[in-house]
Amino acid sequence: MGDEEKELLEYIKKNRLNRKGRHRQLIDKKAYLIGYLYHFWFYTEDKIAKIFNVERTTVNHHKSKIFDLKKDPSFLRNTVMERELYPIEENNINLFKEMEKLQSTLGYGMIFVKLQRQEYLKLKTFIEENNITDPKKLLPELINKLL
Repeated sequence: MGDEEKELLEYIKKNRLNRKGRHRQLIDKKAYLIGYLYHFWFYTEDKIAKIFNVERTTVNHHKSKIFDLKKDPSFLRNTVMERELYPIEENNINLFKEMEKLQSTLGYGMIFVKLQRQEYLKLKTFIEENNITDPKKLLPELINKLL
């Protein structure tokens, strides 16, 4: 487990985000971090459920809230600190939504690669320089450049 992961898990414990509660502020913070862990650290629903002390079905319900509520004023107000500490770039959100659509409609599998920050920035630069907007074209473009 890397330092960033440890820091995030400590943040959850320190701010008691793993406690039960029905207040909108707590629910939004949990939903943001659940989505972050699921989509960007590729944690399983079961693993996230243990971290937050909730049922797996709760994780399933909350994991897409980072996409669904990205323009909701209450959600944005309630997750200011979490979004600042653990930002999700708009390009990443769009890319994940497209990948999910591909997987569900065309039956494509997903390839998950955990990148270090420096590798991620290089990949992001490659995507921008080559104007890649379709996730299906990323891997072929990389292969063509390398071979």
